[in-house]
Amino acid sequence: MFYVDETENIYGEKKEIIRYKAKNMKYSKLTQQDIKMIDKVITTTKKLFWDQFIDLVYSTYPISTQLKYSELNLVELANKYKEEKKENENKFSSQH
Repeated sequence: MFYVDETENIYGEKKEIIRYKAKNMKYSKLTQQDIKMIDKVITTTKKLFWDQFIDLVYSTYPISTQLKYSELNLVELANKYKEEKKENENKFSSQH
């Protein structure tokens, strides 16, 4: 569904851009959950200035919990986030 396009930034340094393979895929392959998540990201970010967008990205669980420049295993991090969230909910509910 997505691919990584390796290119250079304006300073000649390597950068990676995540691109959607729209030409080779039909939108019918997106699940309703996929569409909801994409719409939420677009709605949340479309009115942000660049610095606000960057602050939002840096506040997300995968970025805020990992070392700078480290590879992100988003599936693994999502599972870890869910586990931590569930543990915190259990702690909160047992305290009240």
